[in-house]
Amino acid sequence: VPKTIDNDVPMMDQTFGFDTACTEALKAVESAYIEAISNANCIGLVKLMGRHCGHITMNATLAANCVDICLLPEMDIDLDKVLEHTLKIMKTKGHCVIVVAEGCGDTII
Repeated sequence: VPKTIDNDVPMMDQTFGFDTACTEALKAVESAYIEAISNANCIGLVKLMGRHCGHITMNATLAANCVDICLLPEMDIDLDKVLEHTLKIMKTKGHCVIVVAEGCGDTII
């Protein structure tokens, strides 16, 4: 029986621990949102597990419904576009929540 919380096993709908990992990740994202809206011009930044697979990050982002930017290791990330979009969000909303899977650093650098 596959035991990976990343939910990255082909032919499996859901692996053991994935639901728990997403639930705990959601708590971290919601805490960052509360921090971001509680202060002026604040960015809530959350780094979640996912070196090669962003399933936990993606599912927590969708469940939270308060994330402005989600960066996954499967994406080609243009840092200039991310910063430009962050600035636009900060000007319009006054706060921003960014969720990043830990594998995104490999693609940016």
